[in-house]
Amino acid sequence: MRRARRVPGLLVALVAHSAPQLHWRVLDECSLNIAMPLPDSAQRKVILRRHAKTRLVPPPPSPFEETLVRQMHGYAAADVCALVDEARMISIASRGYQPTASVQGSAHLIETQGQRITDEHWLSALRAVRPSGLLDLAVEKELYGQTRWADVGGLDAVKLRLQQLVQWPLQAPQLCAALGLGGPCGLLLYGPPGTGK
Repeated sequence: MRRARRVPGLLVALVAHSAPQLHWRVLDECSLNIAMPLPDSAQRKVILRRHAKTRLVPPPPSPFEETLVRQMHGYAAADVCALVDEARMISIASRGYQPTASVQGSAHLIETQGQRITDEHWLSALRAVRPSGLLDLAVEKELYGQTRWADVGGLDAVKLRLQQLVQWPLQAPQLCAALGLGGPCGLLLYGPPGTGK
């Protein structure tokens, strides 16, 4: 990382499960450490709604949605997304559709017109998706293509801080230099698995 300081426009980003477990020299080299906590129930609701929208399925009805979100303690953002996908697949399977091996890898592309996800589908998905924040399990990464800030549910304070300290100096280096603001030379994002690091 010391060599990286000499390269203009280069930012070294580190991702870790827990900052205290890192060697102190690594921590000293990072000029910015940002914790990525598990989402609270309000943030889980936002993530649930946004991911349901991307999958073209209706979110759970309001009274049931509150109950469902409260039962998702320990769910990281990736877990909430997996819950939506699982409820969707349970709904599709309940209509008698069985995907072939060539379709299973891209199950989110299956037609969803007129699809109804019942409360029982959501509860079945809740039983199937385990909370990675409580079990300390790695969550499989799903590629969504180009991710925008608006795609990230919750973590508004973290998103704003990242934009101010990383994105702005890269987008307007002359302005930041004139104001005496330089970007960090290193960045450490830490938190439980699946929190969006």
